[in-house]
Amino acid sequence: MQEYKDGILLFELTDKEVWSKAVEDTLGMKNYYETNKDDYMWRERVDATIYSCKDEKIAKKASKLVGKGKLTAEKLEKCNEKDPLAITTESKKYERGKNELLSQIEWKQGVFNLSSENDRAKFVHIKEVIPPMVKPLDENLGQVTSDYQNYLEEKWIERLKIKYPIKVYKDKLKKLYN
Repeated sequence: MQEYKDGILLFELTDKEVWSKAVEDTLGMKNYYETNKDDYMWRERVDATIYSCKDEKIAKKASKLVGKGKLTAEKLEKCNEKDPLAITTESKKYERGKNELLSQIEWKQGVFNLSSENDRAKFVHIKEVIPPMVKPLDENLGQVTSDYQNYLEEKWIERLKIKYPIKVYKDKLKKLYN
């Protein structure tokens, strides 16, 4: 019972001193983030659209249209009228090293062929290469909160060590091993 009681007590104290405090102390967390911004960086990224086509013929046609800036949403819909999976797209910002297909090409603006995958021809349209930059707090809130909690826990333990220094009674310790 005593172990259970001690566990509950430790949980409550940790909640008060670390977990809840990190969530409620938004100013403290913002200051922590500002002090440690360099730990929250995006690597080089690209704003790109990966096109996955049913076959090479469709891929060549679509790639030419994308290269000329003429593959509009309407034309894409028209291509997919007979077969809704003739051309599929995925548009987002990709971080270097996070996408195997994009690791195969040089990162610069333009349209580039990718290796086929799952019997589908693929190509990518890179709209912009984005240099490394700091992640905004709102895009990285979970990681910053976790790091801030760890920071608060370290500071709390330091305060406890100062308030309650550890004393080792060597004569008593020797008796344990004899």
